[in-house]
Amino acid sequence: MTALQRARQAARKALESTYEGRATVVEYQKIKDEYGLTSFQEVTVLEDQPCKLSFETLTSNSGDPVATIS
Repeated sequence: MTALQRARQAARKALESTYEGRATVVEYQKIKDEYGLTSFQEVTVLEDQPCKLSFETLTSNSGDPVATIS
């Protein structure tokens, strides 16, 4: 492992130590049944992973938090 890889690993570990939330990632994936029909089904890809939760409120030019369609 090079010095650069060790530095990246240390930086990632330091950043991940600030994570306060937990997340489960779910994807819709194509699933074929026994008859050959394809459908989409929720498949859990990652479960209970540490994450940084962040929220942002977007406002329109008028200051209203709800966007209107013109």
